[in-house]
Amino acid sequence: SGIASSKLTGALPAIDGSALTGVGKVLQVVSNTNNSYVATNSTSYVDTGLSLSITPSSTSSKILIMMSVELGADGADGGAANAQLTHGASGSETGLITILPTRDMTGLAAIGMGTANYLHSANTTSSVLYKVRFKTNQTGTSSRFNYPSGTGSTSSIVLMEIGA
Repeated sequence: SGIASSKLTGALPAIDGSALTGVGKVLQVVSNTNNSYVATNSTSYVDTGLSLSITPSSTSSKILIMMSVELGADGADGGAANAQLTHGASGSETGLITILPTRDMTGLAAIGMGTANYLHSANTTSSVLYKVRFKTNQTGTSSRFNYPSGTGSTSSIVLMEIGA
């Protein structure tokens, strides 16, 4: 009926996962952070400077993308800001998801953190570029990335290749 805990002594050997196969094995992880302040009045998406590339080892791999972005809005009624995750070459990016702040952006100089996870089927073994872009949703207001500037606001992106 089991082994007495007094009989278990010493250190257990390290587990080597290199021979594991099948679905769900993490093959590689890359990350990037950005603390540059960017402001826009554009109602079309503009670059934030937060981007990251990964080269999948197999066309069947999935890329798990985890993001956290600091968004701000300014104006008499606050306006609204949102971000978008894209992939593809500059100028021909494809939008994957929209990232919304976790709080209401109403009010002067509103700040909100937007977080999102996304599982992407890249279907390639070539390098894939992921970018975070943002815009204002209300004409005449300013939206900000990593706002307020100079206060240590940092946005981040993590890419994990998952064997499928």
